[in-house]
Amino acid sequence: MRILKTVNGEKLFKIGMGTWGIGGAYNIRNKPGGIPDIPGINPVNVIKKAIDAGVNVFDTSLMYGLAEERLGKVIGNCRDEVFVASKCGLLKDGSRNFTKKNINDSIVKSLKHLGVEYLDLYQVTFTENDCKHIEGTAEALYELKETGLTRYIGLSISSVDQGIASLNLPVIDTLQFTLNLLDVSVLDLLKLCAEKSVFTIIKSPFNKGVLSGLAGGKSFGSNDSRRDYLTQHNLSLRLNAAKNIMEYAKIKEADLKTCAAKFLFSLLDIGTILFGIRTENHVDWLINMYRDKRFNDDQLSLLVKGSKKYYSDIANTFSN
Repeated sequence: MRILKTVNGEKLFKIGMGTWGIGGAYNIRNKPGGIPDIPGINPVNVIKKAIDAGVNVFDTSLMYGLAEERLGKVIGNCRDEVFVASKCGLLKDGSRNFTKKNINDSIVKSLKHLGVEYLDLYQVTFTENDCKHIEGTAEALYELKETGLTRYIGLSISSVDQGIASLNLPVIDTLQFTLNLLDVSVLDLLKLCAEKSVFTIIKSPFNKGVLSGLAGGKSFGSNDSRRDYLTQHNLSLRLNAAKNIMEYAKIKEADLKTCAAKFLFSLLDIGTILFGIRTENHVDWLINMYRDKRFNDDQLSLLVKGSKKYYSDIANTFSN
């Protein structure tokens, strides 16, 4: 597995900060595409707290509302100590654009928002129907890397097929994909990434908040984009599946949130997990979980088997 480091030579911490949750509410295609700020919480202070706690990986995007600007207010004095990744591919009108021009134009905008001269990683995000664009996008990213505007390049993918296609391209440094207690369909990609020396970045570790309890049993407001795909019905199905997985694995000493975090910390040897950190308390909790005892091999195996067993109960809730 490839080992990525910050400019000052530090290895990337297992806990990374995904910044979609601190970008505030914004619109994509004239519909909510973000998540409202938490009253009384300053996202800039949350970022500072994460850095002080040892988090050195920050993943953002041109389309994450105010996330890049907020991150930029913090990293100026510690640029070489943090690993900053951003993404493009989605436009505000909801369309997709993988042209070389858009990729180049987008990174310039992100650099301006962040107030930096280079990124550590630049990625393009693909939805399920974008596989045909992978090769051309990788070529454009490689040319961008040659300019020095980004140290590494990668793809954020939506399916195993996209992952396999991406790993056949020798220019790709990183691959970002979803993996959590409810969805282990990409487990084989972890092995392939190691074989191909591609760094792994895990997104949606709590399944959009379902596994953290933040989304459990509640309805989302009209300006929260999760309301369209995390309906009460879908939430109920996913929470029930998670409960069944834990019962199958005989996990009794941990609540759902703890189990979900320990599952990934136990599963991932090398790589970074992007948690949607939104408060300073989230930082403290994650650091404590990272230091906590891991699941043993038998527990981990049963959790994986349980996830596969109950995935059919919730497969149709991932359609949006």
